Amino acid sequence: MLNYKEHPYYQEMNLDHFFQYGWELYKKNFTWFFFYSFLAMILLQTINSYLMGPYLQDVYSLAENPENLGRALKNISLILAVSLIIYTLIGLFLTYLVLNPSEKQEKGHISLFLESMSKYFFPLLGATIISGIIMIFGIFLGILALIIGALVAALYFGTVFFPLSTIVIVEKLNPIEAISRSFKMVHSDFWKALSFVVVLILIYIVVSLVLGALTMIPFATDFMDLISNPESYNADEITGTMLNPLQLILSSISNALLLPLFPIFGVLLYLNLKHKEDQESGKAEFLEQMAR
Repeated sequence: MLNYKEHPYYQEMNLDHFFQYGWELYKKNFTWFFFYSFLAMILLQTINSYLMGPYLQDVYSLAENPENLGRALKNISLILAVSLIIYTLIGLFLTYLVLNPSEKQEKGHISLFLESMSKYFFPLLGATIISGIIMIFGIFLGILALIIGALVAALYFGTVFFPLSTIVIVEKLNPIEAISRSFKMVHSDFWKALSFVVVLILIYIVVSLVLGALTMIPFATDFMDLISNPESYNADEITGTMLNPLQLILSSISNALLLPLFPIFGVLLYLNLKHKEDQESGKAEFLEQMAR
């Protein structure tokens, strides 16, 4: 893998640079990033659509059949597990590609995929699970304080864990070490990192709402009927509605357009923080040598 110091974006950045470089990476790698993201999203949504039909039917029928709770919990657990695995797979691979610019890639994408999975999948999966538990617990504590506290907790932990994937790959740390390192690194320049992440999230929310609305237009009637009269649908009908090929394709395209943003900007945030950290470390070593 490319030495992080040789990466073209290993430098200190302001907000303008952060989004300029992110846009450059997005455009330059759009074809491959979109292709891999689309494959991941079509797979995820197909699997989850099969699981979601029985889950929704069980949830809607809980009042009459409370014994369905166990089955509903099982299905939602499967949905979460599948989502976690697929998002970790695609997030890791895209991060690995960003860390290996195309002009430095001596191996093909298949080799890079296998290499990234064999070396980093399980450490990243463990770090993702632990960081997710920490975030959920923090948000829960925030809710106990005030609703605004949950938002603050979500932004705080979202910022702290934003470069986590890159840390796992570049520094080859186990899950606990990676999480500790992520806290330390982000807190070295927290307010700057927070500003980067907040602006990115706002952009993501606006664009995803627009894309989501556009992709739902052809199916608005079917979904409104499903939401307003869920008891009139059985699991097969719900699954059939969610597995409409056109709906799956449009939804996957929408998600695939946005998915690469997080690996791209996660790498950029890491490179920015690491550059600052290395500079400060170099200055400290120089002053120590001068003192001698």
